[in-house]
Amino acid sequence: MLLVAILGAGVVTVFVTAGRRHSALHAWDTALAEATRSARWIEERLLPALFGASGPDPGPDTLAPGWSSVRPRILVLEQQLTTLVQTAPDAARRGAADSLRATLGELSASLDAAAAAGTTGDYTLARVRVDLARDRLARQLTQASAATSPGSADGRSQGAIHP
Repeated sequence: MLLVAILGAGVVTVFVTAGRRHSALHAWDTALAEATRSARWIEERLLPALFGASGPDPGPDTLAPGWSSVRPRILVLEQQLTTLVQTAPDAARRGAADSLRATLGELSASLDAAAAAGTTGDYTLARVRVDLARDRLARQLTQASAATSPGSADGRSQGAIHP
């Protein structure tokens, strides 16, 4: 009888531990999916608003105020991704979060340079860096969309940094 009780307790412990691991993985995957949706909003909505969907380039004098008002949103997202990198349950997930964080960091640095450019040449060079970072972000988000990732059933974001 004691042996049956010990075996029963062992089986219960295995199932409880597996359930907790599954819940932790799901929570982490959901947080990465939210960060990815926020990055997609930056790429699809924020950047076109900063640079205008069409028409002439705004230049550093117009870009600087807009960028300074939205920069904190990207910094919050970078911090969320840093936390995900630090808490990733495995190397593949760590790599996905770190890659997105690095891409957003590159984008932020290039936007900082464009907004602070003092000469036309500096601005032109910074804009090339911005365009390269935007392209890298777009490619990364396309790849993320192609991969299977958990998220809300309706695909809408809840709690992300965008409106």
